[in-house]
Amino acid sequence: MSKKNRYLVIIALILAVVVAAIALSGKKSNEPDFVDPLLKDRNFAYEDINALTTIVINRKKYPSLVFKKLNQNSWQLNSKYMVNEATMPHLLAALKGVKMKYIPPQTMLQTIKDDIKSDGIEVKLYTGDDLVKHYYIGTEFGDGSDTPFLMEGSSQPFMMYLPGLDGSVRRRFIYDMDEWKSKTIFGEDPELIKKIDVNYPQDKASGFSLLHQTDDFRILDHNGRTPDRKFNVNTISAYFDFFTDISGESNESENPERNNILSTQPFCVITLVMHDNSVKEYVLYSMSNLVGDLVLTGPKNIHPDNKYFVLMPDGQLLLTQQRVIGKIIRPYWYFF
Repeated sequence: MSKKNRYLVIIALILAVVVAAIALSGKKSNEPDFVDPLLKDRNFAYEDINALTTIVINRKKYPSLVFKKLNQNSWQLNSKYMVNEATMPHLLAALKGVKMKYIPPQTMLQTIKDDIKSDGIEVKLYTGDDLVKHYYIGTEFGDGSDTPFLMEGSSQPFMMYLPGLDGSVRRRFIYDMDEWKSKTIFGEDPELIKKIDVNYPQDKASGFSLLHQTDDFRILDHNGRTPDRKFNVNTISAYFDFFTDISGESNESENPERNNILSTQPFCVITLVMHDNSVKEYVLYSMSNLVGDLVLTGPKNIHPDNKYFVLMPDGQLLLTQQRVIGKIIRPYWYFF
């Protein structure tokens, strides 16, 4: 074969390879992408968690839980209670991060479905008025970390888990009502507080009133009289700031001793009058008085381990420690 013919053969081969590659490429691009037929049924996680506005959780024999988002950091439960700032992130993390562990075998399917029917948790997620997820959660299998999920309208359950979590995903959906409720006692903007009344029913002389009018502060004794000596303005200003963040350690609204607690003599009554003239009253009951260890009548000589039940304006009963709330348990002469 002449040199010229060899070049022609080589060129022809190259062209054939190029044409074949183009043809294969075109054929591949026209083929539909593989679609997992089970993707819709196992896609329980909702990635855009910040877009959720309503979360509904239903269990048999339990009250329905409806969480409404008020702003970026706060939720309201059943249009009545603020939601616990520590509990809510656990739920949101589960809604966003739950992943499939495995597809249960056919031999387990009927057992799972029967379990979900009898003791399942219904979960509905909304963005605005749009229902974006609707599924059911069963009880745990295996070592307790295998939690069955079943999408509404599907017949195929999946075993799900939360990466990094040792234990059941279900637990994050079944907190007791009191665990869902906020434990915040005071979370006020001090600029919105017009007046603070602190009354010690068993130690009247230690009580006082503080007034905030524009940039001016005033203090009155328990009889409403203006003192004849100079008070410390910085101390009063700081006292208003203390009402920004005080929390309880637990919500005791369902405490079986609630009626007994509320029938005892209050240790302290704190009343906030806001600039819009709304009024909030908080009644403190000293635990030491309830158990009989030491009768506490006023803000002097309080043991640092003492605790208080706080009856909130909305009727909730929270428990807090002296180490936390003690900064506002002050006598009249503290401000001089």
